[in-house]
Order: sequence, then structure tokens, then C-alpha cells
Amino acid sequence: MPGQSPFANDGGLFTVDVANPNSNYEQTAGPSTRFICEARPEGVTCSFQVPGGQSGDIDSPNYDDLLPKWLANEPMPLVLDIAEAEANAERTVELGQ
Repeated sequence: MPGQSPFANDGGLFTVDVANPNSNYEQTAGPSTRFICEARPEGVTCSFQVPGGQSGDIDSPNYDDLLPKWLANEPMPLVLDIAEAEANAERTVELGQ
């Protein structure tokens, strides 16, 4: 978010968790998405991580709500079942709103 201090993060050159530092040892780029799926006999399970949030609106409380988990390499479950997603939704946003 604009105006925030830099965040500490791990990673390194030429790794899965890329962290290419500049001359001041600041990481200015990194993985934009981490996505893992497993096909199991009981069904597919997926998890993801993004270095931001669930909204592109900078004034939204969800603008950077997933950043702490991305920095800690903690995946979020990707819910593929619509009924489960609806049952656990905090709010619903209609298209065009």
C-alpha cells in the first residue's frame, strides 16, 4: 500500500520464491501468484497465495488482506464448491456495483 514501509521477506535469486534485490538489497519484485492443486481420489484440492488482497480498490479493507499470508508463505485454500463458498461468504458483490 502506498506510504507503507518495506516488508521483510525471504527468497533468493533463481529460486521458486524469487527475490531479486536491487543495489540497496530491497526486493522490488516477487512471485505474483503461488498456486498448487492436488488430484486425489476424494477430489481436487487447491491452495493459492497472492501478494495483495481480494480487491483492487485501494480504499477497500480487502486491498491487502492476503499479504501477511503471502509474506509468511501460508497458502489459502481455494474453495471450489459453490455452496461452500456461499455458506462462508462475508459479503456478496454483484457485477456492476
